[in-house]
Amino acid sequence: MDEHEEIIITNLDDAAARRRKASRREVLRKKERKCFSLMVQRIGNDYLEYVKDKANPKEAWKSLCDTFERKGVSNRMFLRRKLASLKMNEKHSLEDHLLKFDKIVRDLKSVGAQMEEEDIVCQLLLSLPEMYDTVATALETLK
Repeated sequence: MDEHEEIIITNLDDAAARRRKASRREVLRKKERKCFSLMVQRIGNDYLEYVKDKANPKEAWKSLCDTFERKGVSNRMFLRRKLASLKMNEKHSLEDHLLKFDKIVRDLKSVGAQMEEEDIVCQLLLSLPEMYDTVATALETLK
């Protein structure tokens, strides 16, 4: 079942199916109320106006994203520059570097930047230190 799909009870459902659906619907509503409550608790008073008339947490989140996410060209350029200048520090782990790299790529995609998988892989290989040159060379020779 789609997580945002409304649970619909129809006349075709038998009594047991109706109880199951009603129970699932109530569980979903409780989770939505809890989620919405947690969101409101963490939003500063100055920003509550953006979510006060929203019916559920999904609408509230969309409202906040529409208001505060920067999707302009300047933000895409900032993130592209950040990605291009990212270099792994040999003192840090590869895992930390990959997490940082992945976050920048996700941020770029979320602001509407188009990135081909090949470009992402190339950028990742360029961000690695010399000690990973053999890995980069091995990947370059693959089809």
